Amino acid sequence: MPTDPATLATASLHDTVEDTPATAQDIESKFGKRITVGLVLMIAVFCASQPAADGARPRGHTLQPAERGPLTRLSEEAARRAGPGESGLLLLDHNAEALRWRFALIDSATQSLDLQCYLWKGDAAGALLARHILRAADRGVRVRVLIDDFLLTRDDTDEEGFQQHPNIDIRTFNPWNRGSYANRPNTVRRVWEFVRRPELNHRMHNKVLIADNHVAIAGGRNLADEYFGLNEEKNFKDLDVLAIGPVVPDLAETFDVFWNDEWTHPIEALAQERRNSADLTRLFRRVERILDGAHDRLREFPLEPIAWNERLVGMLDRMTYGPSEAVSDDPAALRDGVPDQVFRSIGEFVSGIESELTIVSAYFVPRQDLVDYLSGLTDRGIRVRVLTNSLASNNHAIASSQYKKWRKPLLAAGVELYEMRSDRLWTRGIDTPPVAARTHVLHTKVVMVDRSRMYIGALNISPRGVELNTENGLLIRDPALAGQFAAIVARDLEPANAWRVQLDEGGRLYWESSAGKVTRQPADDGLQRFLDWFFGLFPLADQI
Repeated sequence: MPTDPATLATASLHDTVEDTPATAQDIESKFGKRITVGLVLMIAVFCASQPAADGARPRGHTLQPAERGPLTRLSEEAARRAGPGESGLLLLDHNAEALRWRFALIDSATQSLDLQCYLWKGDAAGALLARHILRAADRGVRVRVLIDDFLLTRDDTDEEGFQQHPNIDIRTFNPWNRGSYANRPNTVRRVWEFVRRPELNHRMHNKVLIADNHVAIAGGRNLADEYFGLNEEKNFKDLDVLAIGPVVPDLAETFDVFWNDEWTHPIEALAQERRNSADLTRLFRRVERILDGAHDRLREFPLEPIAWNERLVGMLDRMTYGPSEAVSDDPAALRDGVPDQVFRSIGEFVSGIESELTIVSAYFVPRQDLVDYLSGLTDRGIRVRVLTNSLASNNHAIASSQYKKWRKPLLAAGVELYEMRSDRLWTRGIDTPPVAARTHVLHTKVVMVDRSRMYIGALNISPRGVELNTENGLLIRDPALAGQFAAIVARDLEPANAWRVQLDEGGRLYWESSAGKVTRQPADDGLQRFLDWFFGLFPLADQI
């Protein structure tokens, strides 16, 4: 866990990784030393709650598409190549490429950058993104950053320093009360606040970057080393899509919904005290110190903004084109008791399946009605495949503890069930040289139908993803893009990269891959097995 107080971009450090609330994570990551506190936190999850922060919330809106610059020219050329109503689309499967394209959009923007994310760490990737964004702001680009507040800890000097830039505006979604903030969060105070305010359990899990209102990236990646192949302990296998065309203003519209929501608050309204412009200088220095210690790991990336014209033009030849729709939960509807808007949209989108359904979900905890639905599909001869994490590859034992209860029902429903190997042999595109992580974790969230249409986004098929978090993504009708993803899935399901889970004649589970056949679920070590068993004693499915 990072302990340096320098927190970049939103000036934040996160003690946990995404998707499971910090309460449950605290039990898992610090089990040996803090089991008593962890149990209290886990109990508090069931009473979960949210704050209302002080401070005005001036409304803001996405700017009209830029009229000049490389992204404008790129958008105009893509429009000439696309059919009516079609958007240009590029899968970002490789972690290093996903980071490069973020730099390309940031460095090429001339007017606006809108960034929405769940997690932004103060590590090497976070620092380098911060530097590129600061450089964009220096040249006059308006920057808006919207980040979820749940895992955010803050050093007010850094935070206010970033906010001091005249072209940068930072807001947090569903924040803790200001009394919960310090250089490190007060655990007892936060537990009490959680008990008193159940709405804190609703988190913003959306992820999007929009440049000049012409080009956008949406998908599953947060902003941290492990999402871009730079973490030496674990790296995530993930997927984004870069989009140009009519779907981009739609994404911008969903960004504005959150930017102006009553749960969104300007960062300065949460600060302990006002700071001054000298803090921006200190922030620059802290960014530089972090980057100075990470030069070797970052050698694949530009440390300063560069011209990306050649890469942008070449991208047009790699793109596919198809009708695309931006989908996002509405936080106001969530407050009104309508929680599963994105999930329902996906359900409507995939209706009329003819031959094949593929679900890739990092954290997969279905409900009985979904299992019954999948059983109905297989009864009609439709092939259903699910890829998720094994216990060994799962970065949250708590997630595995709730998923494992559904293995047999899924297999009985005729589902082909696969679990990613943490020691998968195909790591190209996951690790970014010179990094070679010890383990690899699935983080992709995709639903593909008949190899012709697909959802790519932030939603895990789990109670938290469906009912508690806000999520977003793209619904895409593009057989060419779906064909590319089908090839990725075929590789990921190979025995060298995944375990096939099956039932023997006696109804017992077994796992099979190129590593052989085992009758106990693959795990990293005994502690992981213990945590999987321990969390399985509690009804924690809603927290996954």
